Amino acid sequence: MAVTKIHAVKATVGRAIDYVLNPKKTDEYALADSFACSLENAKNDFLFSLSHARDHKNATLAFHLIQSFAPGETNPEQAHKIGIELADRIFEGKYSYVIGTHVDKHHIHNHILFCAVDNMDFKKYRDTKETYRAIRRESDRLCEENGLSVIKEEKGMAKCYKEWMESQNGTSWKDTLKKDINECTKKSISYDDFIKNMLEKGYQIKGEMLDNSNGKYISFLCPGSDRWIRGKRTSGYKGLGEYYSKEQISKRIEERAASRTSKIEKAATTKTKTVRLNFEEQFFKENPNLLKWGTRENVKRMAAAYAELDQMGYKSREAASKGLAALKKDVLFCSSEIKSINEEMKKFANIIKYYRQYCENKRYHDSYEKSKDPERYMQARLSEITLFDEAERVLRKSGIDPEHFNVDKFRSDYLDMKNEKSALQNRQKSDRADIEKISRILSDLKEFEKDKRISL
Repeated sequence: MAVTKIHAVKATVGRAIDYVLNPKKTDEYALADSFACSLENAKNDFLFSLSHARDHKNATLAFHLIQSFAPGETNPEQAHKIGIELADRIFEGKYSYVIGTHVDKHHIHNHILFCAVDNMDFKKYRDTKETYRAIRRESDRLCEENGLSVIKEEKGMAKCYKEWMESQNGTSWKDTLKKDINECTKKSISYDDFIKNMLEKGYQIKGEMLDNSNGKYISFLCPGSDRWIRGKRTSGYKGLGEYYSKEQISKRIEERAASRTSKIEKAATTKTKTVRLNFEEQFFKENPNLLKWGTRENVKRMAAAYAELDQMGYKSREAASKGLAALKKDVLFCSSEIKSINEEMKKFANIIKYYRQYCENKRYHDSYEKSKDPERYMQARLSEITLFDEAERVLRKSGIDPEHFNVDKFRSDYLDMKNEKSALQNRQKSDRADIEKISRILSDLKEFEKDKRISL
């Protein structure tokens, strides 16, 4: 299992890079890597792209992505490999990044720091809920592909991630308090009930009245502590956060109560059309007419299941089973093709980035070569000359002669690969939806086999 979180870096990008690549945390750089930049010169590589940014109003310099694994579930080498593949899948070779797998704590975690500006069009990365969900989905898929557990995709998933991350921070008073508030919120049927449950846990509380008659903010005193902790974080006061204000706690309890009521009402009114009726229930045994109705109903439901298969082009369960196997095979094929395309896109994007870096800094290299005082010129233009040397080295190592390089052809090929990848991803998404549907129908039909009153 791995959880992810991301935050923007708006200053000191050099310090952020140093933290990610810290040799004491990355086994003396054995678990450190980079893309479209060198470990030694990553800061200047980032600044080169940032200097070309189209959006100068956005102050973000980089993004820091953290991928944490459950203790004991993986090893440093596997975690590092997963981190690199995660970066390659979501960035498509467009963003320079450094990655360090830290092994200095009880849980292994990847730190991926990537430049906020891409190397292809110099556009700023947009950190949104959707891009974060995409990162999390890819992280989950990689865990699944590598035999690690995955937090199931469900309504409460975000909270599961949040709670797991909090558990990694130790047992501070704040962590314990948050955990107990969350627990009491879940099991309380009202705000007053929540206060009672917290008091039973040994907490002292002040400012708990919703009408603010005894204070604007709710505060808690943990058992064994002499320091009050405020629920809401306010200016100059480090509380737990808005999520733990008394208003939000009350709102959370009301929403859970409404959700429970809705589920009960839905369960009472919804009639399942695909799962067979169980005639072992006592009310069926006591009512022959109800039993006859149930048998007819099961025949209808079974026919509906077969009709669904027929709509998908399968005339029998055997054909559906073969189709299911073929779809699973196609998902694996698409994954393999997407992985190969990602690797090629990464190579092409890397060359395109370094070619621009080569072109824009060549004049400084040429001036240095012609300079009457090369040492002084080197001191004045060390960054530009270093970037040029690095770019030339990468290009020639890749078999590229920068003096006769057709960058437009490379860009066109990159876009073709991107479109091919998108088509494969859509095909894979469709396959997965069909796999889920066929598996459900076959499972339902297997249930009907248990009913001796109907014939399959």
